[in-house]
Amino acid sequence: MTLVRTTDQAELLFQRAETARETARDDAARQNAADLYRQSLKLRPSDPAAHLGLARVLLDLNDTNGALEEIEAARRARPIYPEASAVEGRVYRETGQTDEAIGAFNRAIRESRGFQPEAHVGIGRIYEEKGQYELAAREFQIAINQLFDTEPVIYQLLGVAYEKSGNNREAITAYENYLRLAPNGSQATAVKSIVEQLKSQQPD
Repeated sequence: MTLVRTTDQAELLFQRAETARETARDDAARQNAADLYRQSLKLRPSDPAAHLGLARVLLDLNDTNGALEEIEAARRARPIYPEASAVEGRVYRETGQTDEAIGAFNRAIRESRGFQPEAHVGIGRIYEEKGQYELAAREFQIAINQLFDTEPVIYQLLGVAYEKSGNNREAITAYENYLRLAPNGSQATAVKSIVEQLKSQQPD
């Protein structure tokens, strides 16, 4: 996300809200981000990006109904909105509505003409939950290819999918890529331990 210099109050509030959401580590901080989005929307009610940002933070606050309402508002302002469809898919996945989630993720991919890493991750997570680990790995790899190594956590998801499918060699590679990109990440210590364990199981 690139913030631009502006004197537009609605835009300034939106930029503050985006920063607050991306740096939030607890519910109080997330609520602050939600309040900033709402202030921005009072000044510019039909801003699709602000509605979607609010939907994301409401999902983080487990307010799935509120998130869906904001996604609808975003889509009223921008009918073809791949990011909104991807977030809608996340809401449905987290509420156990798997068919609706797959439909929303696939719509996001169609709307973006194939380039929608968030939706591919979402579909991968659904395959993972169904125990279809090879299909999950395929979706995570597509997302990685589209993001050019900007989201280390997807390598961790890919590693788990490969590990659970019994493909330990590929799992080690994925985990090592996570460690390359996030050597001090929150999961780094655990991932290092998994890599050591998998390597010890590899045939000489």
